[in-house]
Amino acid sequence: MSIREGSNDAIDYFESLVDACHNGHLREGDILVVDNAKIHGAAEVADLQNMLFAVVGVTSVRVPAYFPELMPPELVFQNVKRYMRAHRGFGTFRQEILRGFACGTCLEFVARQYRMCIPQ
Repeated sequence: MSIREGSNDAIDYFESLVDACHNGHLREGDILVVDNAKIHGAAEVADLQNMLFAVVGVTSVRVPAYFPELMPPELVFQNVKRYMRAHRGFGTFRQEILRGFACGTCLEFVARQYRMCIPQ
């Protein structure tokens, strides 16, 4: 994938899912937690997305609208922002964000946030 300017649309989102499946980032047994952004449930790619997930064995779970406490990325970003506020540096914005992710969180923390949001 490459970085580009502009907004992503449903086709871009679907292509990112295909890429994630192809590269093993999404695989059988995984649960993909998504919010209610229009691109996550766009009718134009819904059938393709459902077929992709059925073939790969991925389950997609949508969190209810207006529940940021159920949004794992929001919980992770909150932790990163807290770290960045407490450890202000003098690097570029990009360097400071990367440092925030590297030092302000860890894989176990991220996994725990996702586990909290998935219904048992």
